[in-house]
Amino acid sequence: MITDLENIKQPFFVGIAGAGMSAIAQYLQGTGLAVTGSDRFFNEGKAGDIKAKLEAEGIKCFLQNGEGIVPGTDLVVVSTAIEDTVIEVKKAKELGIPIVRRSELLALIAATKKTIAIGGTSGKSTTTGMLFDIMRHAGKQPSATARA
Repeated sequence: MITDLENIKQPFFVGIAGAGMSAIAQYLQGTGLAVTGSDRFFNEGKAGDIKAKLEAEGIKCFLQNGEGIVPGTDLVVVSTAIEDTVIEVKKAKELGIPIVRRSELLALIAATKKTIAIGGTSGKSTTTGMLFDIMRHAGKQPSATARA
């Protein structure tokens, strides 16, 4: 079981095109980790422009066929939508690479920061922008993570 992110260098995200997964992947990439990931939508050509956006940020994206889990991959992140039958999950288990759920990883990240989460059906972006500006003008060093 992973209890902190201190020794993680190369996490791999299965289902990286998802809104929650891509946001966390982008955050970790921004902290200096070498993030990679796959998504079944890359195989089907249905990922829209998310793959290009992730790759523009330095996140290498793979088809969901197992080739993205390489020597050095030290954590595999999955959402609840990822079944144990997915090839990357099987490969991670065979190689003894720890697997964590997106929610567990988010909790680990949140535990290291003072965190404000904004949710709802409308106004999230506006509220986030306003709060970011308030925090910055208050002399804080805020950061914000959103879907690509």
